[in-house]
Parts: sequence; structure tokens; C-alpha cells
Amino acid sequence: PYHNPEVKPVPFDPQKALALLKEAGWTLDSKSRSLRNKGKPFEFTILIYKESQIEKKVARYIQLCLNDLGIKAHLKALAFEELKKKYFGNTEFQAALTEFIGAYRNVEDLEIYWTDTNRKAIAGCFEHPEVNRLIKEALEEKNQEKQKELFYEIDALITSLQPGTFLFQKTAIDVMSKRFRLPYPFSLTYEGIFRLKYASLDQDWKYPQRRTH
Repeated sequence: PYHNPEVKPVPFDPQKALALLKEAGWTLDSKSRSLRNKGKPFEFTILIYKESQIEKKVARYIQLCLNDLGIKAHLKALAFEELKKKYFGNTEFQAALTEFIGAYRNVEDLEIYWTDTNRKAIAGCFEHPEVNRLIKEALEEKNQEKQKELFYEIDALITSLQPGTFLFQKTAIDVMSKRFRLPYPFSLTYEGIFRLKYASLDQDWKYPQRRTH
């Protein structure tokens, strides 16, 4: 409900991107088929969560698309805790394929993910004074319609700033069989998948009896 319906997605236009890169001083080397600027190749590393097969496939597809433009993307799969250490609240990465959830379900999460009074945001160390001001004003606003307008403004601003580029949206339903015991609520998220190591099989659980007609 807090997503601004007027915000348009960033267009996917590889040829326009290539033209902009050339304007910025990048040229395509005919021998290596790679973009170079002052002798240095355009290459970087994308961090991905090693337990997610879906995201590995998405990262490989991104890698192939960028390779067509002469950009070399290297993929590095990390365990959840290692990925979290590099990404949450710091900038120890060049690019990271992550999931962003919560801000449109619970508005208070925006303050946690995008701004904080004592430190920069969890989401890749993002910081912007106007975003901070708008979030604070929206959370203090009692009128629901005015609050919604403020969140629309926040959504449009974050999209225009592009602190994160959202290339892929997966839809999933979190379901787990009662045969498994887990000391946490199950969720199909990074942390949820990571916590599956604590799951155990209930040996006493029995399948429900089937009815026949």
C-alpha cells in the first residue's frame, strides 16, 4: 500500500547503457571484447547467497547479459553470515544480490533499513538527508492520507536515487510440513533458509489418514 503507483521501473536498455558508458570514457577493446577506461577493464564481483539456487541462476543470467556489453562480472557465493557481514551496514562489497523485504509490509521497517539516528542504513550503508527527513516526518504523521503521500514521495525519491537496483522479484509461499520441527517460524528468506540447519524430523508424526469414497 505504500508503493507509489506513479513510479515507473528503470528501463532495461543495454544499447543505451553502452552508449552512456562510451560517453563516460569507456571503449570496447576488439581483442578482449571488454570495456576499458585508461587501460583498466570494467569488471567487478557480485556476492550471492550460496544456498539459493534461484539467485545463482539469476546471477549467471546477469553475468551473461553484462558480458554481451563487454563488462566482466565475477560471481562469489558466500554463506549467509559472511554475506550479511559484508553487506549489512557496511560497504565491503562491489555488488550484492540480496533480497529487500518488509518496508511495504511494515512502515517502521523503513527507518531500520534506510535510516537510523546513530548509523547509516542496513541496506548497503545507504544515507540521504531528504530520505531521512521524510521517513521521520511520515512516521510522526497521524493523518493516514498525509502519511501515505509522504511514503509515496519517499518511494519515488529512493527509486530516483537508485541506492539499489531491483532486477528480479520472486514470489513464494512459505510452507513447511508438520513432520519437521523448527525452533523458529519458517520463512523462505535468507535467514529462514539459514535456520533450516536447526530443523529436525519428528519421528512420532504420522500422516493423516486418507478417506476414500
